[in-house]
Amino acid sequence: MPKSLSSKKKWNIIFLHKDREGPKLSISKTVKRLKLSNSCVKHWIKVFDETGGIEEKKSTGRPRKTSQQEDKKIIKLMEQNRELTTRDISETLKQEGVDISSDTVRRRLIEAGMAFKSPSSKPFLSNLQKTNRLDFGRKNKNRNWNNVLFTDETTIKLSPRNKKVWKRRGENIVVRRFKHYQKIHVWGSFSKFGFGRIYLFKENLTGKKLVEIYKKALLPSGKMIKLPHWILLEDNDPKHTSNIAKTWRENHQIDRISWPSNSPDLNPIENIWTLLKDKVGQLKPSNLDQLEKNIKTVWSNFPQKLAETLALSMSDRMKQLIERKGDTIDY
Repeated sequence: MPKSLSSKKKWNIIFLHKDREGPKLSISKTVKRLKLSNSCVKHWIKVFDETGGIEEKKSTGRPRKTSQQEDKKIIKLMEQNRELTTRDISETLKQEGVDISSDTVRRRLIEAGMAFKSPSSKPFLSNLQKTNRLDFGRKNKNRNWNNVLFTDETTIKLSPRNKKVWKRRGENIVVRRFKHYQKIHVWGSFSKFGFGRIYLFKENLTGKKLVEIYKKALLPSGKMIKLPHWILLEDNDPKHTSNIAKTWRENHQIDRISWPSNSPDLNPIENIWTLLKDKVGQLKPSNLDQLEKNIKTVWSNFPQKLAETLALSMSDRMKQLIERKGDTIDY
C-alpha cells in the first residue's frame, strides 16, 4: 500500500466501489481503473467500512512498561554478556530494584534489532597462525585473482535436514536418526570465469586418488580459465602436500599458491559448499543415486556471475585479513 496515496485517490476508490452515485465497480475493476494494487484498494475500503471516512484509527496500544533509562540498561546488560538470556537480564534488574519481566526484556531487545541466535563458528587460531595469515594477506593484497582456480573437497551425507516441528506442551516427538549415514565426497573448483568440473567419489581421499582427480577434473577445469597461465589454490590437507601430489603438479607445471594453515574463511569455495548442501537438502534425495544426481544438477545450475562475485571477493578478504591482523574474517 503506497504511503503517499492522496486523499483524492482514496475517495476515488470509495466512489468507484461503494458510492450510491458511483458505478459500483468490483474490486478488480477498481484496481484496474486506478492502477493500484489489490491490497491497497481492499485496505481503504475496509477503512471506510470501519470509520465512515478515509482516516485510519490510531492504535492506542498498551502503555509502555519501561522508561528510556531502563531500555538503555537492558541493552547495556546484553552488551556486557551476549550469552545472558532474557530471564537472566530480568533477574539482574530485579536485584537492582527494577521489576521488568523477561517478556518485556525480549521485546526491548527485539526493538533494538537484536536476535538470540547461535554465534558463528570460527576456528581457533594460534599466534603463529595469525602471523602467517597476516603475512599471506600482505603478500596477496594486490594479487590479480582472475587466473586463480579455487578448489576444495567436501562431504555430503544422505541424512534428513534439521527441522523444527510444532509440539503441544509436554508432547515428545522423536525423529529417528542413524548413527552413520551414507555419504558422497565432492571435489570441486571454480574461477572468475565460471564453475569447473566436479568429481564425486565414495572412498577415502588419498594422495593417489587426488592425482586421479587432478587428471580427470583439475586439468579440464583449468582450461576454462581464459588466460595463458592459471594458478591452483588448495588448502594444506596432507593429501595436497603429499609427495605424489607435489610430483604430479611439478611434472605438469602447475603452480600452487602457498596457503596459510587453518584458513577456510579465506577460500571462497567454502561459500559454495554451504550453498550446494542447502540446495541439495531441499531436493530431499532418498538414496545415493538421487544424491549424486542432485549434486551434479545443482552444481551445473550455479551461475557464472556467482563465481565471478566470489573470485572478486578475494580483494576484500585480504583487506579484512590485514585490518584484523590475521584473525578470522566475515566470510
